[in-house]
Amino acid sequence: MRLSNPIFRLLKFKPNVSLADCIVACVCVAVFGGVIHISASVFDSMPHLEDEFAYVWQAEVAARGEIFRPSPPCPRCFLVPFVIDNNGLRFGKYPLPWPVMLSIGVRFGIRSYINPILAAVNVWLLYRLLAKIRNSRTGIIGALLISISPFFLILSSTLLSHTFSLVLALIFMIGWLDVQKTDSAIPLSIRILTCGLSMGLLVLSRPLTALGVILPFTIEAIFILVGKDTCKKRNVLLVSLIIALFIPLFFLWQFILTGDPLRNPYTFVWPYDTVGFGPGIGRQPGGYQPSIAIKNARASLYVGMFDLFGWLNYSWLFLPLGSLVLIKNRRACLVSSTLLTVVAAYGLYWIGSDLLGPRYYFEALPACVLLTAASFDFLLGKLPSVTGFAFWQRFSTWRTLIVSIILCFFIISPVLFYLPVRLPRFLNLYGASAERLLPFKNANKPGIAPALIIVHITQSWTDYSALTELSNPYFDSPLVFSLSKGKEMDAVAASMFPGRYIWHYYADEPFTLRSKER
Repeated sequence: MRLSNPIFRLLKFKPNVSLADCIVACVCVAVFGGVIHISASVFDSMPHLEDEFAYVWQAEVAARGEIFRPSPPCPRCFLVPFVIDNNGLRFGKYPLPWPVMLSIGVRFGIRSYINPILAAVNVWLLYRLLAKIRNSRTGIIGALLISISPFFLILSSTLLSHTFSLVLALIFMIGWLDVQKTDSAIPLSIRILTCGLSMGLLVLSRPLTALGVILPFTIEAIFILVGKDTCKKRNVLLVSLIIALFIPLFFLWQFILTGDPLRNPYTFVWPYDTVGFGPGIGRQPGGYQPSIAIKNARASLYVGMFDLFGWLNYSWLFLPLGSLVLIKNRRACLVSSTLLTVVAAYGLYWIGSDLLGPRYYFEALPACVLLTAASFDFLLGKLPSVTGFAFWQRFSTWRTLIVSIILCFFIISPVLFYLPVRLPRFLNLYGASAERLLPFKNANKPGIAPALIIVHITQSWTDYSALTELSNPYFDSPLVFSLSKGKEMDAVAASMFPGRYIWHYYADEPFTLRSKER
């Protein structure tokens, strides 16, 4: 009996494992371990940026099957950056896909492992993409390049959403190439569904990123639709339909939280925090203008010249050669052009980003790796088939040997020289560190807990924010922390917890809990 069920066929699919696959699998394991090490030793596996605090809050809520909470009686006493109180509801401003993904880690106590796992997945997906576009050697070089990229390693060590978005972007790119194939062992329906779902989730998660990534593929889709290949037309239309189904979900999410499907939660925090140009957009006098977009892009790309591969400010060195090598490769041009379209898409947003590298351009990383890996693959050339002394007399032998040594140097140098200088700059970032939690390490004991600890700021808001790592949005942890807003509001916060001890905490007296204000 013929078995045509696509799910059954997928389960019966047994891929051939090559030596290249084994090499890249080892690279993936190394990246997983390296990212965990950076996350723990540099970022203390805890949030530092305002975005991260919001993501963690949303993830903890999502872990219990919700997307919002009732606002507490004293919202500012339990301040969480970028978490909004509106009409009696408390919710995060960020779209749901990444908080839901992070909630898996919260649910199973492996929050700090989610991005390292996704980082390893990214290495594998990039290898597969480059192997499809050019060859397995380019894929291996690409896997090595991204595995030593400070830009990639640093962002993957945080709790930000970019590593997840890169997974979605790579799945979409691979899916798009596979959908055009007619000889794949994977059923066409699975390929179409995977391609559409990945981009649909990216649209929900990071709309501007999705715009930048999908634009080159949209142009190709238009050419396919005006062409004569009926099968390709059908496939493109099906992928487009799946992606289009996600767009109403974005407006439904906004409606559920704000009561207005067109009201972006970002504007509850800052009314000017939206996309476009003109008065009322951005903090610049007169509003955001194209000239400012160019300045933002220049500043972000300048940092990217260093962080991309850690080759001082020459990380871009092989991009021009890669463009020439791949200029006749249609699939390569699709992927590499996302470097331009992602940068252009974020030209619509009023603020740049360079603290952790140009993180708004993170999903353009495959384009940079592809161009650089293709350059090295071209320079390596092919080894001659002859053996013996004649082997060493060939120019191609010495060419491959010399380029291999240069490539090894470029792979090793960021790990030995760049990262040891770059990473310490993130220690105690914005005052958030595991050291601030030490006074409460043994506080969960009778006579102290359960407790509400009212935090009085003595230096900065991180006196309070870092301590929220020990609490949660449901206020059912042994220690709950509130931000002092004066005696009257502190009393309101205390009234929420009639069965708890009430303590006052000052960061300049880290190991002292006071029963009254000092």
